[in-house]
Amino acid sequence: MPASRAFLRSQKLGASRVVGTVRTSKLNAAANTKLPYDRIVDSNELPGIFGDEKFDVVIDPVGGTVRSHSFALMKPGSRLIVAGNASGDWEHQVKTNDLWLGNATVSGFNAGA
Repeated sequence: MPASRAFLRSQKLGASRVVGTVRTSKLNAAANTKLPYDRIVDSNELPGIFGDEKFDVVIDPVGGTVRSHSFALMKPGSRLIVAGNASGDWEHQVKTNDLWLGNATVSGFNAGA
């Protein structure tokens, strides 16, 4: 799902805060986006850039290491929506004990790959 659609849907679903992550090379372009993200951060700084802040929903179109970092950003009872694999890392795996211990749910979303 393109970031713009994910953003718009999250607003419609009642998100109080929407944060976007991009590669270092895309930070300037992201800063000039017309989408009113509350914050845009460099994905290379995940998960530490958020300190103790946790999220209810994470939409991950990237995969790989970013997906692993997503678990550290999730509140207990939160959801991770896997919406792509832009990293191209097809060998990446999720530890199911991380789901269990974090009381997290993972769902896949494919809009026609």
